[in-house]
Amino acid sequence: MSNDPDMTPVRPYDGAPDQLGVVRREAAAPQGYPDAPEIRPANPAQWGAVVPLAHPLMVDGKLLDRISIRRLTGEDVVTLIMEDGDDATLPQRARARAAGVHPAVLEALSADDAEEVSTRLRPFLPSSLLAADGTDWDTDPDQAPVPAVL
Repeated sequence: MSNDPDMTPVRPYDGAPDQLGVVRREAAAPQGYPDAPEIRPANPAQWGAVVPLAHPLMVDGKLLDRISIRRLTGEDVVTLIMEDGDDATLPQRARARAAGVHPAVLEALSADDAEEVSTRLRPFLPSSLLAADGTDWDTDPDQAPVPAVL
């Protein structure tokens, strides 16, 4: 019976037309990714900065006298969104991740230190996060709010 030409094979051989006449090919087995390449910033100065604090804090028993900020990566942004989809807290969480601290630390900074960290942090944040936070004026200094004179 296996030599009967009218019998359709249970599974056609690779490249054989099926009953509809469509030639199907087996998908190649995934080869996987080669070892990841070594990636590092071409210009490290564009990827981070250190902000000394005028009014240091004690955080978990350790002195925090400076904050090292770094540019967020695409992976950082994806992780922030996957961890918590709350758009209202995304800008604050992004700032904290870029500063390498818990959001509560940014809130605990003295007003002067918070202002300095925020100012130094802006160029390292993605423009979409600045726009979401309502601070898209960072890209246009003429749109910056004018501080009130006390």
